[in-house]
Amino acid sequence: MRKILMFLVVCVLAPALLSAQEHRRQFKKPWTWLESNVSQADYDVWVQPRLHQHWYKSKTLWVGVAVIGGTLAADAHSTSVGQGRGLVEGNSILGQHPSNGKIAGISLLDFGIQFGLHVAAHQVEHLDPSWQWRTAGDWAIPAEVLSINGRNAIHNYRKDGVF
Repeated sequence: MRKILMFLVVCVLAPALLSAQEHRRQFKKPWTWLESNVSQADYDVWVQPRLHQHWYKSKTLWVGVAVIGGTLAADAHSTSVGQGRGLVEGNSILGQHPSNGKIAGISLLDFGIQFGLHVAAHQVEHLDPSWQWRTAGDWAIPAEVLSINGRNAIHNYRKDGVF
């Protein structure tokens, strides 16, 4: 339940609160698309030069992908090490005693989903003139993965006696 609540706070409520405080946005329509909330002058200055920028050239996007990949790799490694020491897995999707192949497969699937969500958030928000929305688009998904899977990896390593 805490994971769902954390995800909702990070991905839904925080950007909404930040956009309500932004002076360029219309308060009565905070959920409408960018062009209806930004003046034409701001749109011309900010969005037009960025329309043809490719997502794969963004350094912040790749730093976020590295955070996602590193965190998921640490979680998968700690789960695998714990299985080798006879510990029981708490993740119901993996089962109590998953094989290394199943751990790797589920982690790879999770990485693909998180990577897709991260690229989509980056694509949607990188055109926005509001720095709050751009920051949320670049860091909401890596922060969510770090808070959930990073915590799980630390928990697993502590159970294993690594630290």
